[in-house]
Amino acid sequence: MLGSSRHIPRAAVGAAAATLKQLSEISPIPYIKVVAGVSLLILDTVQSVKTNKEECTAMIVQIDQLLHIMIDLCSEPSVSLPSIVLDAIGKFAETLQKIEVFMRMQNGMGRFKRFFRHQENIAQLEDCKTGLKAAFDAFSMKGSLATAGDLAEMRLAMDHRHHELLEMISDSYSFNQGSSVSSASSRDTLSINDSFSSLSLMLPSAPQIFHGRDSELAAVVNLLLQDAPRVAILGTGGIGKTCLAKSALHHPDVVAKYPDRYFVSCESAGTVEDLAVAVAAALGLELSGKLSKVIVKHLSARSSCLVLVLDNFETPWEPLASRSKVDEFLSVLADFDLVALVVTMRGQERPLKIRWTRPFIPTLKPLSFDAAHKTFLDISDADSDEDAPHVAELLALTGNLPLAVTLMATVVSFDGCQSVLSRWKTENVSLLSDGFRKETNIETSLRISLSSPRMTSSPGALQLLSVLSLLPDGMLDVDLIKCPIPDLPRCKSTLLRTALAYIDTERLKVLAPVRELIRKLHPPPHILVRPLRWHWNRLIKLWRMYEMPSGNLVQRLAGNAGNITGILKYELDVGAPELKEVVYGIFDLNAFSSRTYSSPSLLMDDIATNIDRVDDNKLHGYYICHRFNEAKPITPAEALDLIAQGSQFFQLAGDLAEESRLQHTIVNYYIRVADINNASMHADIALSLADQADDNVRRHHALCALAMCSRIKGQFRESLELAQRAQWFAGRIGNFQRETEALEEEAAAWMGLGNFSQAVKLCGQSRQLLIAYGLEGTSYEIRALDLEADQYLCKTAYQEARRAYEHIVRNSSLEKCALFHGNSLLGIASVNVIFRAFESEAEVAAALKVPRQIFTAHGYLRGLPVCDRVLADFYLTSGRTQDAAEIYEKCARSSRGESAESLSACMLKLGDITLRNDLKSTTRWATAYLAHGKTTLSPSVMSWAFRLLGDIFRNDGDDETSGALFQVALEEFTRMGIYLGRAQCLLRLAELAENRGERTVATEHFSDARRMFLKSGMIMEAEQVPVDMRTNDEPTSKWVPDTVIGANDTCSQCAAPSGLKLFTSVNWGRFLGSPASCLKSKLKFNSSIFQALVQATAHIASLPNQSLFLGSHNAVNQAALGAWIAEIFDVRRAPGFEVADG
Repeated sequence: MLGSSRHIPRAAVGAAAATLKQLSEISPIPYIKVVAGVSLLILDTVQSVKTNKEECTAMIVQIDQLLHIMIDLCSEPSVSLPSIVLDAIGKFAETLQKIEVFMRMQNGMGRFKRFFRHQENIAQLEDCKTGLKAAFDAFSMKGSLATAGDLAEMRLAMDHRHHELLEMISDSYSFNQGSSVSSASSRDTLSINDSFSSLSLMLPSAPQIFHGRDSELAAVVNLLLQDAPRVAILGTGGIGKTCLAKSALHHPDVVAKYPDRYFVSCESAGTVEDLAVAVAAALGLELSGKLSKVIVKHLSARSSCLVLVLDNFETPWEPLASRSKVDEFLSVLADFDLVALVVTMRGQERPLKIRWTRPFIPTLKPLSFDAAHKTFLDISDADSDEDAPHVAELLALTGNLPLAVTLMATVVSFDGCQSVLSRWKTENVSLLSDGFRKETNIETSLRISLSSPRMTSSPGALQLLSVLSLLPDGMLDVDLIKCPIPDLPRCKSTLLRTALAYIDTERLKVLAPVRELIRKLHPPPHILVRPLRWHWNRLIKLWRMYEMPSGNLVQRLAGNAGNITGILKYELDVGAPELKEVVYGIFDLNAFSSRTYSSPSLLMDDIATNIDRVDDNKLHGYYICHRFNEAKPITPAEALDLIAQGSQFFQLAGDLAEESRLQHTIVNYYIRVADINNASMHADIALSLADQADDNVRRHHALCALAMCSRIKGQFRESLELAQRAQWFAGRIGNFQRETEALEEEAAAWMGLGNFSQAVKLCGQSRQLLIAYGLEGTSYEIRALDLEADQYLCKTAYQEARRAYEHIVRNSSLEKCALFHGNSLLGIASVNVIFRAFESEAEVAAALKVPRQIFTAHGYLRGLPVCDRVLADFYLTSGRTQDAAEIYEKCARSSRGESAESLSACMLKLGDITLRNDLKSTTRWATAYLAHGKTTLSPSVMSWAFRLLGDIFRNDGDDETSGALFQVALEEFTRMGIYLGRAQCLLRLAELAENRGERTVATEHFSDARRMFLKSGMIMEAEQVPVDMRTNDEPTSKWVPDTVIGANDTCSQCAAPSGLKLFTSVNWGRFLGSPASCLKSKLKFNSSIFQALVQATAHIASLPNQSLFLGSHNAVNQAALGAWIAEIFDVRRAPGFEVADG
């Protein structure tokens, strides 16, 4: 370890962290972004540390050294690091989070707290030191730390690299600013499409050897030049469909019409979800959420033509079970007139839901002899006189099928015509004499290729080919080396030279027909498949272990999802010896698929039929968890049965932590179906099991679940304590993501307790952690925004709430964060009802339609009563009080014990005598509402209850009691910053003061009430508040400046009416100059009121409109205008006018 921090200025450490942050934007190494972000946060936190300063300084020194190691890792040309290195980086990121939490705790502890937490502090510090030591050990730094000179040199190089990065970013920014093509930045999102988009957007080159398809090519090009063409290229396997499509893409006429051309290989897309991933990747879209919707949104926004080729479309289309979904997806693509669609498919059937452009392209046939001959010679170079008699004979064996011709010519290029022909006659005389069908041509040619001297001289080549037969995605070299095959480079070279494999976007691939035949003829032995399964499963486990932004790890896994599925499916089908490991691997793959694509792995259907073959209680328990998580509905009786089974499985397995996980899954299920009591019970069980297992992760999950349940039930104090305990365990875990969950639960509890300032503070802290974690723009940030919107609603800052909800809607969809999307649409509808933006019940129903659909589809039953409540709010504003009351009472009954928030909202309306003329019922509800507030210890509920009871006492003529209740409620509303509550109490207190003859007090209260209504966004209510309630007996000098009055017999020195009340028919002729000129600084032009003015002064209608406000004094009919303006301004303010206070 180096010396103190004075040897390493904080600025130098900050520069290292900033450089790593910039590198993390372009580096594919997992967890680097988290390391950089948390390091920057640590440098901010350490400045405020009050205790353990020396220890914190020493850790900063070590972090500096490790940051330089990370920078060097990012600078390496190789981007695929071994899993052991990735694991070390993940652990280092966890350690940094623990260090930040430790330093944060040193900032807020007084002596008393330090005394009681001394041992806890020591344990935390040792944990941090142990983590740093492990990081040094993992990166081979132990015992060989750099000297000061070495570090100085590293920093010099780092500074140079830092400036280079800044210049590169600047150049990139300048380029993007000047480019006509813009792209959405995804630097702050957990996107998995970066590598896909860069590879998929590379259009495959046109085939260099392409004979005999001139007429077919011309036909395809002619169709593509039509408007919105839909083209299907059909034929048997190996007939040349792909080559024809590629040639058409590069035809000059097609290039001229379609600047954007995309080629999508569907050969590894076994489902409509896989197909959507392939298309989205080709289009360069972010691979998250329901991709079909993402694709539709992207295509809808286009203004130029594009051509999209779906190659080997039969792969997703052929399975009957999923054909309708694939047909539907294809028809959606075909709905866009700017999209030219080309599909290549084996067989002679076209998908039925598409109106294919005519004339149809005829099913492709084998090449003519002349074209086959040219192709054969171009590949084999067998054009000598000696070869001539054998070429025709060999071509006859191929049936002129392009793939067979290619394979046969490739074999001849190595072994010669005569050698190949003699071997064929020896091995296949009967087939030669009988002739060959199309299907046997490929197999026969393949057999010849496999028996060639080149292949037999490299035995491992056939083994490699057999492994590749399971891998539709092909293999990168970093994965290839995991195969236990001797002399892999030679084997790879052999497959390439014999054309049995090819390179596509740096991946070694095999054509689909060849893969199928190899699986049939030479299925791979288990000893070759197992290491690959282990390799990819380790990467998935690494991804699951750290739950943080992971760079290209997600991309690597997504790029091999088809391969992993193929291997697991193969081992499942053949009954691999390690069946248990295979099933565990399927559960890991399912976790990745569910999180990345928002859909389960297809292999989960196979699990249902194979789980009983595995004697493993833990696996059976995992399957029960899956049953609760899948979209299929579960009846209450089924749920009880599954709970009993799952608990028994994990108990038999002796795994308390996993049993706690099961209980947490059950909690989520019961919350979805709005059974909070059962959810709370199972959260208690989850916490008990976590304590028995001494598992901090499970403790954190259980405490957050308990905090949520308590908050929903209105037990805010209990929720607060539980959320704070969850934060403590999140800090011990070293996971900011978990800490933000606990922080947001605590913020929600403070909201329930009316401490909105503390809630805002915690939300800010949560956002800070999310930024450090690299989670901006993700579902975690949307969750934080949703909480902020809820705070605005509680404060009745309705305009701010609507803006927050609109922001969430823009950044979510039916596929991405669907529940937040639905809740925000519901929030917008609720605010629009408050603002009276809807004119009919049909408009309200339309606004609630999508939220209802989302809540129903996701089984979120708690959201449906809220939709009903919004409709009831509309009924209330429309005068249908009885209809509204029925809905409120129904929602209140269903919410009792399940949702304190929903119950509170209903009781508030039912207990309001100003909304319902039913003294007995409103008194009962208002009293119950006060009891509810005392039970939940919610000051906001109690304050609203005081306002309700104040109205009831006032209605009964008890002004003294009602005034006291309004005053208490006003003080609490003011403390909490609830605008609407303040406005309503001020309005009532003003009216009471007016009744007592206290006009000045009344005017002040009216003015404040109007200001609070405006802050709440309720302009109509603000406009109805009286402006000035003073009498002639009250002094006016402080209210009316002389410049406003200007009349000889009224001035600020006498006790005369003032302000706008002076504008009456009596005083109309007493003003100096035009009365309108006295008013013009007080008014804003409004067309609707101006029409009334025109009617009152019809005799001067020919004058210009503005002259009525700014014209000469003598031009106006003063009597008519005076009466009109007095009516508007005597007591109430006219809508649309701005009246200055006083």
